[in-house]
Amino acid sequence: MPGAISAGRRGTGTGLRGAAGTGAGVGAGATGWPRAGAAAPGLHAGGRARREGGRAPPTRRRAGHLRAGAAGPGPASWNFREGLLARLEADPRFPFKLGTEMVVDQILCGVANATAYGFNPMLWSAGQLGRAVTLHFTGIINDTVLVWNLAPRTERDPGAPPPQEGAVQLQHCFQEAAGATLADRWGCYWQKLAFYSVLGIGTGLLSHSLSMAALGKSVQVTTLGWVALIGALHLGASGNTRYQLLNGLELLAEKTLPRVLLKPTTVVLRLSNNLLGGRIFLILAAWLTPIS
Repeated sequence: MPGAISAGRRGTGTGLRGAAGTGAGVGAGATGWPRAGAAAPGLHAGGRARREGGRAPPTRRRAGHLRAGAAGPGPASWNFREGLLARLEADPRFPFKLGTEMVVDQILCGVANATAYGFNPMLWSAGQLGRAVTLHFTGIINDTVLVWNLAPRTERDPGAPPPQEGAVQLQHCFQEAAGATLADRWGCYWQKLAFYSVLGIGTGLLSHSLSMAALGKSVQVTTLGWVALIGALHLGASGNTRYQLLNGLELLAEKTLPRVLLKPTTVVLRLSNNLLGGRIFLILAAWLTPIS
């Protein structure tokens, strides 16, 4: 979670992870299935074969191939089902990673709220309850987007664009991909940084506005600029850097550790990452928020 731990701090997470392409095995040319209005392959031959007592030749479907993913910084896929299947094909442990991220982040958000407002939510004011709900809500958004857009996927993902000539497309800069150069990996880092900075601005402004509304206070325009800057640095610079490194460490663990240790390692790494993200957020807020 890039996270914020404080009275209004929220740990953000990385990772519903870039942006438009073809689904695996969906559409003419990708699977051998016909486009709308086009005759199916072997249709007439199949009819003749049945009339002659034979069997129609089977149509063939080409499975989705593993690809590095989208280099572009946009949302990876708005087709959730196909996007999820594409990530499961590339990494069967993806649901566990996403689930661990969200559970860890929500626990830390709960600890932050309890520390700030007390351990009995029944005694919280309406404003405090609103801020707590906002913290959890924005945490879920950030966690999902960060993890989703950094996860490797196969070409069946509708959000995976066609390969670009001369460039290897990566989901995170440590992803294994044949022919990936240092320039490709740096390009992936900066493109994700731009995307997550925009996301951080959006969720930061949303969280601040909802929190002020819950407290019954008006939003001050002069404060929004600082909120946007903190959100961009927190999710774009801090969150992107930490989650890129996290994916690299998980990849290293999968290559070197026994299988029985992979899940505990994921939990420890993501918990540590969330705690570090919360501390960095507090430092950013202390440095950048004007003191009146």
